[in-house]
Amino acid sequence: MLPTSPGDGGRSGSALRWALLIVPAILLVGALAAWLGMRSAENDGGSPASRAGRSAEPAGTSKTSEASRQPTSDPTSSESPGSGESPSAAPSPSPSASETGGEDDEKEKKDEPALPAGWRMHKDPNGFSIGLPKGWHEDKRVGKQVWFRSPDRVSFVFVEYVDKAGPDPKKDWENQESYSRGRFPGYKRIRIENTDYMEKAADWEFTWSTSSGRARVINRGFVTKGGRGYAIYWHTLASKWDENLHYFKGFTESFSSKK
Repeated sequence: MLPTSPGDGGRSGSALRWALLIVPAILLVGALAAWLGMRSAENDGGSPASRAGRSAEPAGTSKTSEASRQPTSDPTSSESPGSGESPSAAPSPSPSASETGGEDDEKEKKDEPALPAGWRMHKDPNGFSIGLPKGWHEDKRVGKQVWFRSPDRVSFVFVEYVDKAGPDPKKDWENQESYSRGRFPGYKRIRIENTDYMEKAADWEFTWSTSSGRARVINRGFVTKGGRGYAIYWHTLASKWDENLHYFKGFTESFSSKK
C-alpha cells in the first residue's frame, strides 16, 4: 500500500493502499494505508498524498492554519480540506549537522544531491531527507506524515511512509481513486501513470475545488531500495501550476531515504 492523502473535509482517515506506495491524507490526506498498507489520521483535511485520492488536503480548507483552521490519500491543499488546517502536533526539530557530526556526517553531505540556490536540506527523524525552498517550514506531523508549507501557506508538500511497500503503485492509486473522488469536491483526474523514480513509482495527478481556488496535485507513490514505501504529495493552485512546478522537481530530486 501507499501512503494516503488529505481531503477537504475536516478530519479524514487516510488508508494508504498501494502494493507499492500510493499516497493522499490529512484533511486532504487522511492516512497512509492503501498501497503501502498504512493508515494515518489527520485532523486538517484530506489529500491524495496520504491516501492517493483519499486524503489530500483540498486547497483552501487547510488554510485554517492561516485563518482558522491531516499526504494523505486525497488531494491536499495548502489548507486542509474540510476545515482549517492547523498543525495537529508540534514538529520535531531535525537533527543538525553538529548533532550527527563526525566522518559519517561528512560522507553523508558528499552524497547529498545539489540543491537549488537558496534551498536547505531537511533531515527528518522519520529516516528521510528532502530539500526545502527558502521560507518553507515544517508545519505539522500526523502519524507518519510530515507537512511542509510555503510562506503564503497556499502551496504545500507532505511526505508519508510505510515500512513495507506493495508491488504496484499505479494499480494502488487507481484503486484509491475509486473511493477518493467524494473527498475532493470537483475532482478531475489528469493522469495516473508509472514514472521512472527510485525502484518503482507512479504519479497521480488531478485537480479539485478548494476554498482558495482550483487546486492541482501530484501525488507520487514509490518504493525505495530498502522496500519502504513513500508518498510525496505536492499541492498548489492550478493557476500557478507552471510557475510552481519547479518546487515539485526540487522536492523529488533532493529526496533520499536511509531505509
